[in-house]
Amino acid sequence: MKVIRIFAPVILLFMLVFTYVCSFSTAHAATEKASANITVKSTSGNVIAYANVIFTSSALPFPLTVRTDANGIASFPNLPIGDFTLTASANYFRNSSIQSGTLTAGQAFEHTFCLTDDNTSIGLSSLSINDHSSSANEFEGTVSWSTYGTVPIHSEMRLQFMDNGNTPIGSVLTSVYSDERNFYTSTITNIALPSGATRLGITLLDSNSCVLDSRTVPLWHYNLHAVGSLKFRDTHANGGMINARVTWAGANDEASLAGYNIYYWVIGDNQWKYWDTVAKKSDGAYEYVFDAFPAGTGAILVGSVNSAGEEYSTYPTVNVMDNRQADTLLSADYSGSLPMPSNIQDYTYTINAHTISGSISFALPSEMSQIRGYNLYFSSANGDKLQALATIYSPRSYTQLFYMLDDNQPVPANATQFALYSYGNDGKESAPIFIPVKNSVLNTKLPPNMSFVDMDEQADQLRGFLTWDRAADESNLHSYQIYFLDSFNRPISLVGEVLKGAAPMFTLPEGFSIPHGATSIGIGVKDTTGNISMNMKISPISDNRTEAEVHDAVKSAFFAGEGEVDLARVAALLVQPPNPFSKKDVQVFLSLIGPYVVQR
Repeated sequence: MKVIRIFAPVILLFMLVFTYVCSFSTAHAATEKASANITVKSTSGNVIAYANVIFTSSALPFPLTVRTDANGIASFPNLPIGDFTLTASANYFRNSSIQSGTLTAGQAFEHTFCLTDDNTSIGLSSLSINDHSSSANEFEGTVSWSTYGTVPIHSEMRLQFMDNGNTPIGSVLTSVYSDERNFYTSTITNIALPSGATRLGITLLDSNSCVLDSRTVPLWHYNLHAVGSLKFRDTHANGGMINARVTWAGANDEASLAGYNIYYWVIGDNQWKYWDTVAKKSDGAYEYVFDAFPAGTGAILVGSVNSAGEEYSTYPTVNVMDNRQADTLLSADYSGSLPMPSNIQDYTYTINAHTISGSISFALPSEMSQIRGYNLYFSSANGDKLQALATIYSPRSYTQLFYMLDDNQPVPANATQFALYSYGNDGKESAPIFIPVKNSVLNTKLPPNMSFVDMDEQADQLRGFLTWDRAADESNLHSYQIYFLDSFNRPISLVGEVLKGAAPMFTLPEGFSIPHGATSIGIGVKDTTGNISMNMKISPISDNRTEAEVHDAVKSAFFAGEGEVDLARVAALLVQPPNPFSKKDVQVFLSLIGPYVVQR
């Protein structure tokens, strides 16, 4: 009792602090949100689908635009509290008046806009671009736009670069003339952006070259403005309940963005639905935790948005995966009529014994009306299920899916393959398709490190020495296998083989061409029974193309440390065994020696 009395104040203080912190966190999540359902109708009482409803609030990083669904409803499930304004607009209708108000904690706000018909109106209803140029200073891609109303035949539509004020810059890129269609696409081939160009616009002109309508969009570029490393994770280890977390890396050019919108797709629906908004962060690392995950969701999308509320039209998406790793009931009835997935692709790798990482992709059946999702298991060599991994969901419009394994996912004992099944609406499973689990034991015998220096100045050619440290455990190994790999770390060609007892070095001779598509060099191992490791030690290819680049690389690799390269250091390198250096290599070393100053 004496000990308890001494610590009682501390325990009480801890309980008070803990209660306060927990109450604050819970209140923060519960009290700073409201919701709104906005209906848009015509004055005659008909609902208007695909109308734009814009919600503006000082608590949001940008104006928020949500389109109405087939029932004329725009849903905003997670809104900040405080003052707001709402407007609605739609093609063939006059814009609404402004609705303003104040949202309170937990409020479910509802409002109906009634828009007046304007069947005589014409204009541009959409504009989107797809820039797939590798340079941010060029544009190469497609521009698509649509019109509404009865646009006079042969009306000119000019495509042109614009500045931030929507003022045309440079010459007209192309002119397209209207016809009976209302959707147009133009292809732009590798054109440099004029100075000051930040947007691209389309202008609709009448027969007198007067402007009828215009629309512009930012010069979005996927490499600059789309989020990266988008991942979905269910932290609940039993099937049937999803605790969803989505993580991503901010876009490379976040300076032009204000934040991101999160959308979800319910299986069977025909459009994305808005869920929430995340403001830009200084560290560029994002994690969003769903308080309540929308039922039936098959995919999540994260869109990049600027301060004006304009959203990039090419979106990274991620599939929903129901974590089932703790499930004990693995059996399911068989359905012979359920179509199977196909064309399974293996992007897994192993580093530690009895674990596996990476991803698996597969093609979906063409007929998916009976399919609810896809079940993935570890299985034995005879096909027995050993452990469930996940049920993978998807919108039915998709043709291919990826499953991301946990990093260093434990491989159950006796598991030799993955088994993938289609999972029907009735709970039954198709016949499985299998893919081998990579040999994690053999992969632990990889070299711990490797290095390569390109001593050739020619583009797309290599010359130099690939070196590595022997594997810590070389028992049962026959040789080291050297490959060129593509950007997915898949072998393109076998470069050579070095037997276990030989010096851990391989020479690429002068004029050795880099195979098309090769981005790295990998070293795997082959055991005494002929098995080859499925994983490799990898080094990216650094193709030196100038004398200065060669000198910098050689200094870093062979003469690291302080001090100038002199004759003594070169001589010391050349006498070290093994000495594989050619006459040309020695010339490169000697060229690093600076001029000597002779004192008289």
